[in-house]
Amino acid sequence: MGGIINMPEAFGSFDLISTDGVRRLHEASLSILEETGVKILEQNALKLLGDNGAEVNHQNNIAKLPSDLVKKSLKKCPSTYRMYGRDGKRYCELGDGKLHTRSNLGRRYVVDAFAGERRPATWKDLEDGIKLIEGLKNVEMTSAPVTPQDIEPAMRDIYQWYAVFKNSVKPISGPYTYSSLSARFIFKMAETVCGGEKELQERPVVRYFQCESVTPLVYNRTAMEILFEYAKRNLPVVFAPMGMAGGTAPATLAGAVALLNAEILAGITVGQLLCPGLRVSYGSNSSILDMKTAAFANGAPEMGLLAMLLGSLSRYYELPFFAISNVSDALRPDSQASVEKTLSALSAMLAGAEVGGVGYIGNEAFSYEQAVIDDEILGAVFRIAEGVEISEETLALEVIKSVGPGGNYLKHKHTRDHFRREQWNPEIFNRKRWETWEREGKKTILQRAKERSDQLIASHKVEPLPSEVDRELKIIISAAENQLVKQKK
Repeated sequence: MGGIINMPEAFGSFDLISTDGVRRLHEASLSILEETGVKILEQNALKLLGDNGAEVNHQNNIAKLPSDLVKKSLKKCPSTYRMYGRDGKRYCELGDGKLHTRSNLGRRYVVDAFAGERRPATWKDLEDGIKLIEGLKNVEMTSAPVTPQDIEPAMRDIYQWYAVFKNSVKPISGPYTYSSLSARFIFKMAETVCGGEKELQERPVVRYFQCESVTPLVYNRTAMEILFEYAKRNLPVVFAPMGMAGGTAPATLAGAVALLNAEILAGITVGQLLCPGLRVSYGSNSSILDMKTAAFANGAPEMGLLAMLLGSLSRYYELPFFAISNVSDALRPDSQASVEKTLSALSAMLAGAEVGGVGYIGNEAFSYEQAVIDDEILGAVFRIAEGVEISEETLALEVIKSVGPGGNYLKHKHTRDHFRREQWNPEIFNRKRWETWEREGKKTILQRAKERSDQLIASHKVEPLPSEVDRELKIIISAAENQLVKQKK
């Protein structure tokens, strides 16, 4: 036997459909764009498409995109890109064939896991949430897990970016950007943190998360205006429609994917016309419309199926893939939340997606305890993503021969050499016997998660921003306040 024969990784390994099925979905999407078109409620984007061969009707704002234009745009997209932390040292390379994880972002409420109460998120929750994410070892990229409701609404995205820059050195997956004007202030903040415009382009700490179409087949003015701002600076953009199969998209998942893919391709086409070589992620925020509640179903298995289908298309286009994942419809951390989140995270991993949702709990809420549990779930998902090595050493034929029938592998050197890599060990999931668990206080997983959360927030230590950088950020925030709040009034 030779060396390593096979070491398949599970990440991105699952194709729900054949190569021919992927091709048919692609062609269906091209047909939608060419024959039905997409409504774009921004005149500069329509003009740009018209100038490059699209058939544009300025009365109804519909652009019909020729297939060649879409195909040429796809060829301009890089297959990977990096997101950096504020120090320019740590990064995630998206599209590199490895599993990458990120925090949840932008929830409006915080759920008390013990009282069962929900309250509006605050500035303190924003900072504490980022501190918690910073300590979770299976969450690679940070963001703003909550939207502070005690901040002026027009300034909430600005303050979320400031809180991330201030409290984290992890690579940044991106809080939301609310408008083209706020985007310009966010870029000034990012340039201050990175050291300049050129440095920001080379080591981006901001991306447009996310350029979301309004399904079916509409891009509104705000989405396009923000896209123009990011593309002008060649900063990464995530295109991720939030369709609901049976509501805003066909009930058949194949039809829904053909539609959603058309929306993504339309956005990518505009982006590449603005900035050839623009770094993009191909994404999905989609699920089904629950016909009983008329709600977007976060915990539906069909969300995973949609991710798998779109994941196959992302590999066909050779683009980094993002999918809504590790989410649940449960209203507080409980068994339903853990089951739905695990299924969702596993589906996204097998689809080859960037996995997020850490701390997310149903109906726009964040839970500190759920974030810790999600980190544990992601640890297990990482282990599955690694796959299994098949080699002379791991087949262990000589070891099996030497131990023989009825023997014991515990004391063998081969076990000592390999068990740490082969076995995943949980930090808060219980594997202890009843007697030990009882002696240690019969703590539930929520109690252990709360202890871990409190400990990570209390022990959070990040090198402070240089005083001159922090001072400049506050000047930018003040200028943003003058314009954004005034504009709102």
